[in-house]
Amino acid sequence: MAIACRSARRLEMAPSMPASVLVVVSEPALRRSIEFVLGAEGYRVGSLTPLRSAKEAVKRTNVDCVVIDEEEVLGEPAGWELLRQIIPPIVLLAYRLREIPIIEGITVVGKPMLGGALVSAIKSALSGRSAQKGALHRPGQQSGAL
Repeated sequence: MAIACRSARRLEMAPSMPASVLVVVSEPALRRSIEFVLGAEGYRVGSLTPLRSAKEAVKRTNVDCVVIDEEEVLGEPAGWELLRQIIPPIVLLAYRLREIPIIEGITVVGKPMLGGALVSAIKSALSGRSAQKGALHRPGQQSGAL
């Protein structure tokens, strides 16, 4: 009886892990749309609410970028302060563009938004280009509506 012997396998470098994006959006349809678009772009996507939970999750897990709906910030008594405590990069989805304080490390995407604008903002944030204070991605810059 012959015994098959496996030769040593050649070790290959594992491909880099896709970036992890945490979505903090209460409205179910919007959250599912964002999860779908980001998943289709190859991101690992998780979601949760409220904003306070996101702050804790970012501390405990390896999240590369956080997408937060402004309604989450406005729904918290100290929402803007919580937002400042989350480690950037952050992409904030907002209707009320004039009312948003400028916070370093936050990229603002105006709503209603297009999927391409969100993906572009995330790529920019992950590459470090969002460090410009008040970087703003307006709807209509990219195609791919949510």
